[in-house]
Amino acid sequence: MDKHPMANTTLGLAKQVLDRGCSAVVASPWPLDSQVPPHWLETFLSKWDDGDRLMDAAFAANQVVDKHFDLDPARGLAMSTYGDGFLTKA
Repeated sequence: MDKHPMANTTLGLAKQVLDRGCSAVVASPWPLDSQVPPHWLETFLSKWDDGDRLMDAAFAANQVVDKHFDLDPARGLAMSTYGDGFLTKA
């Protein structure tokens, strides 16, 4: 995500997807370490399948990554929710 120089908005793939009608996106605002998804995805999908809100499932998965990588914020905070974080799978 890059700050737009002439407006109070951001640019990037997540914004483009939201602008085209998607309700929410979970994405990293910076280049993602390739070691993060294997630790993040299992927890995220488990929580999402259990009915957690999108933002809560992403947060729980971020916590797993954070613990695995010794509280490295570049990895543990890499996945962010954009749009409607209150979405549930149901």
